[in-house]
Amino acid sequence: MPDIADYFGVSIDTLFGRKKAGGCEEIVKDIKGLFHETPVDECFSLACEIAFYLHEGVVSKGYKGYLPWDTNKALNPGTSGTSICSEPEGVTVAKQGMIFLSNQKIQRNLLPEDILNLWSEVQKYADVDRLTVLFALYELTRWDFDLFIGIEEIVDKAGLDEKVVHEAFKHMPIHHKRLADGSIGYRIEGSNMHIPSLLTLFIRTH
Repeated sequence: MPDIADYFGVSIDTLFGRKKAGGCEEIVKDIKGLFHETPVDECFSLACEIAFYLHEGVVSKGYKGYLPWDTNKALNPGTSGTSICSEPEGVTVAKQGMIFLSNQKIQRNLLPEDILNLWSEVQKYADVDRLTVLFALYELTRWDFDLFIGIEEIVDKAGLDEKVVHEAFKHMPIHHKRLADGSIGYRIEGSNMHIPSLLTLFIRTH
């Protein structure tokens, strides 16, 4: 077989119809082309699908040799399955439509001021009423980044007293503006709209 391969100037894999996986640069080029051909409103779905396959590659081939749940279901909206791989080299989590990947090799150790900063941020959400208001506001506005919601709708969604809602606002990154009818509208400040999604990673699964 090596002689025949040499004669045709190809690899033995090519003789058997096998093609090696392209290098990272080639794969990235293909991915960029795929995004270029994809409608803008479908790009995040595409990115999540690709990210899931990266997660699957780490979990199934890189370390464990198996997946604890049906991977096909993971790509469907509303799936409650969770797959987590935590190793010295890195961490990856697939949970309810979210993919988290971390390269532990390049992650720096936290300084004391980082810990203090983190503690300060966590304290903002260490209250059930604040979390209730946060997720109510997130669910009301997440499909439209220009939408501001009146206090009555937030109160109704959260199922809390208006006074409690306003108190929660004091501790959260809330943006507000005056609406056309003269009332005040609210939403989570744009650069913090990822917070609710990240917080759901802490929900324990059974």
